[in-house]
Amino acid sequence: MLTKNGAGQPTKAVSLGETEVPEDIFMEMLNDMASKYTERSYHVFNNNCNSFSNEVASLVLGEGIPREYAELPREFF
Repeated sequence: MLTKNGAGQPTKAVSLGETEVPEDIFMEMLNDMASKYTERSYHVFNNNCNSFSNEVASLVLGEGIPREYAELPREFF
């Protein structure tokens, strides 16, 4: 997982671990999630890139992204 500055440049990389989920299963998971994460359904606080990353990490690792990132929108709000 990368943290980016205002210019979109990564400032920090956080390792989330490794998965044994095969690529074809992973791609199927992403396909199943595609309708949930669209430009139309995006919401800066409730349905954003961290929401997506958290859901993917939970599916393939059994644990979401670090809390400090998952809760950033709520802290801002």
